[in-house]
Amino acid sequence: TPEVTTPEVTTPEVTTPEVTTPEVTTPEVTTPEVTTPEVTTPEETTPEETTPEETPPEETPPEETTPEETTPEESIPEETPCTHSQIEYVPPVERTCTEDGHTGYWKCVLCGNGVTETTSVPAGHTVVDDKAVKPTCTQTGLTKGSHCSMCGEVFVKQNLISKLPHIYGNYTFDDPTAATVILTYTCQNCDDFYTKTITLVDFTITQENRHKIDSIPELPEILYPDGMPLPPPDAYIGTLNIPAIFENDDIWYRVVAIGDSAFAYVDFSEVVIPNTITAIGDGGFENTSSLRSITIPSSVTSIGKRTFINCDSLISITFAPNSQLTSIGENSFTNCSNLKSITIPDSVTSIGSSAFSGCSGLTSITVPVVTSIDDYTFSGCSNLTNVTIPFGVQSIGSYAFRDCSSLTSITVPNSVMSIGYSAFSGCSSLESIVLPFVGVSIGEYQYPIGYIFGTREYTGGVETQQRYYDSDSYIDDSGLNYYFWEKYYIPASLKSVSIMGGDILHEAFYRCNNITHITISDAVTSIGNMAFYDCDNLTSVTIGNGVTSIGGNAFAYCGNLTSIVIGDSVTSIGKNAFYLCLNLKDVYISDVESWLNVVIGIDDNPNLYAKSLHILNFNGDEITELTIPDSVTSIRWYAFGKCKSLTSITIPDSVTSIGDSALSGCSSLTSITFEGTVAQWNAIEFGGSWNSNVPATEVICSDGVVKLS
Repeated sequence: TPEVTTPEVTTPEVTTPEVTTPEVTTPEVTTPEVTTPEVTTPEETTPEETTPEETPPEETPPEETTPEETTPEESIPEETPCTHSQIEYVPPVERTCTEDGHTGYWKCVLCGNGVTETTSVPAGHTVVDDKAVKPTCTQTGLTKGSHCSMCGEVFVKQNLISKLPHIYGNYTFDDPTAATVILTYTCQNCDDFYTKTITLVDFTITQENRHKIDSIPELPEILYPDGMPLPPPDAYIGTLNIPAIFENDDIWYRVVAIGDSAFAYVDFSEVVIPNTITAIGDGGFENTSSLRSITIPSSVTSIGKRTFINCDSLISITFAPNSQLTSIGENSFTNCSNLKSITIPDSVTSIGSSAFSGCSGLTSITVPVVTSIDDYTFSGCSNLTNVTIPFGVQSIGSYAFRDCSSLTSITVPNSVMSIGYSAFSGCSSLESIVLPFVGVSIGEYQYPIGYIFGTREYTGGVETQQRYYDSDSYIDDSGLNYYFWEKYYIPASLKSVSIMGGDILHEAFYRCNNITHITISDAVTSIGNMAFYDCDNLTSVTIGNGVTSIGGNAFAYCGNLTSIVIGDSVTSIGKNAFYLCLNLKDVYISDVESWLNVVIGIDDNPNLYAKSLHILNFNGDEITELTIPDSVTSIRWYAFGKCKSLTSITIPDSVTSIGDSALSGCSSLTSITFEGTVAQWNAIEFGGSWNSNVPATEVICSDGVVKLS
C-alpha cells in the first residue's frame, strides 16, 4: 500500500488533475490539519471543484467520480470550508452573432467559485434600419433596408431609385397689369426654373366664356324663362378663385372685368378677386346665397347694379387700402340682410338708389363725400343705429332712410341743399335731428318739417296735419292764400330739432306736439308767423344771433314752454308771438342795447308771461349790475321787467323816456344811478308803475339824490 501524503496548497483554486496513466501518484500533503490514515485498499478519486478541502484521489480511472466508494479499512478526513480569501475579477465577454457572452464577475482563486453573480448574454444579430433616401432631380435615391451592425449581414437590401424628372407645371409672374409679363416656371421637385415673356389680351368674364378658365369648374347655364332668372342645379363650388392671368389655346389672357351676371346664382362661400379687375358688372354675383365675405381689391373702380343683390349670407365686405372705387350702382347690396357694418372708401363719389336697401343687419355705416345719397339708398336698414353724413353731400333722395327704425339721431350737414320727400319716414326711434333747413330745400316754396317724414302711416308715427306751399299755391285777387293741408307722420320719439340755416317759414313746425327742444343757429335769419304754433310740449327754445325777426303767433299756445334764449340780432317780435305761454319761466338776453331796440307790441313781450328775465354776459354768466349804453334814449315798456337778479342799474343821461313797468318786478334792485342831473332826471317821461316792486328808494344823480315814492 503506497503512502498517502497531503500536498501543500498554494492557491485557493482547486483544479482537477489530468490523469494521463492508470498509475496514480501520491502527492505529498503538507497541510498539518490532515492526518495520514493507513489505507489498506487505495482507490483513485477525482476531487470535486465545489469542495474547498482537497480529498486524496483514489486509484480509479478519471471517469469514476464517486468518492464515497472506499474500502472498509479507509477513513475520510473532515473538510474545511473555503473562506475566499483570495479573489480575482473575471472580465466580461462580449457576445457575438454566434457565441454567447457574459457580464464580468469576481471569483475565488482558492476554490474557483464565483463570489458575485454573472449574467449570460445570448448570441444574436443587432438589426439596424437603413433609411430611405428620396431622389431629386440631380441625385438618385435609395429604398429602405436593414443590416446587422455587428457582423454586417444584410437582411433587406436597399435598391437604387432613379433621379426625378423636372416638372415645371406652376408659374409666378411679376406685374400682371403690364403690357408684357415675365412668367417664371419653377420645378416642383427642385429649385430649377426658367422664364418666359408673354403678351396679354384683356379678358372680361361672362357666363359664355368662363369655361375657358381652368380654375373655374364647369357650371350650368342660367335659364331665364319669361325674363325671370332661375338658379342652376348643383352650382355650389366652395371657393371661387378668379386668376389674374390664364392661358387658353396658346393665348394668354388678363382678367380685367367680371361681366354682367357672370356668376349669378352660382353658389360659393368665398371668392378671390385679383387686382387686375377694374369693374364688376351688373348682377355679377347676384343671388350667391352662401357667400359670406368678400374683399374688393383696390383696382376696382366701379360696382354695377344688383351686383350682390340677395346675398343674404354676406356678413363682411372689405375694401382694400388705397381703393380706387368711385361708384356703387343701384341695388348693389340690396337684401344683404346679414351684413353688419361697412366703411365705404373715401374715393366713392356716387352711390346708386337702393344700394343698401333691405340690409336689415347693418348697424353702422360711414358715407363718403358723395354728391348725393339717392332714393331708398338705406331704406329698410332696420338695425342701423349710427350713420355719418359728411360735409360735401349735396342732396338726400326720397325715402333714403325709410324704415331705419333703430336710428336714434342724425345730422344732415349744411352742404345739403335738398332733402327728398319721406327721406326719414318710419324712423320710429329717432330722438334728435340736425337739419340745414326746414322742408325740401332753401327756396321759394315752403314745406313744413313733416315733409321729410312723409304721409305714410307707421308704428311710432304721430299724425300731424300741416300746410305746405308749392308751385300750385297762389294768392287770389282778394289776397287769400291758397295752400294745401297734408297729414304727415312724425316720429313720436323725436324730441330735439336743430335748424342750422335758411329761414323758418310759415307754420314750419305747426302743431308738432312731440318736440320738446328747438335750437336755431346763427345762420337762420327769420322765424315766420305761426312757425311753432301750438307745439304744446315744447319746453325750451334757443334763438341764434342771426335771427332778426320773430313772426306773429310764432310760439303762441306753446303752453309748456319754460325757457327761451333770444339772440342779439332780433329787431322785431310780431303780434302775439308768445301768446298764452303761461308756463314760461325764464327769458335770456345778452345784448342790452339790441334788446332795448327791439320793436315789440305791448302784449308781445315774452316778459309778460315769464317769471324771470336773465341778462347774460359774453361768458354766459348772469349779470347783477347793469350799465345801459350811452346810445340808448328810451327804455321801453317792460324792458327789464322781472329781472330778479339785478341789484344795481346805471342809466345814461341820454335816456329821455322810461316806459310802463320798465323795471317792474326787479325784486333785488337796490341801487339806481342816473348819470345826468336831478333836473334831467325829473325831465324824463315816465310810464306808469315803471318801478313797481323795486326795493330801491332813491336815484343817485350827478348833482343830488331823487327820492322815489
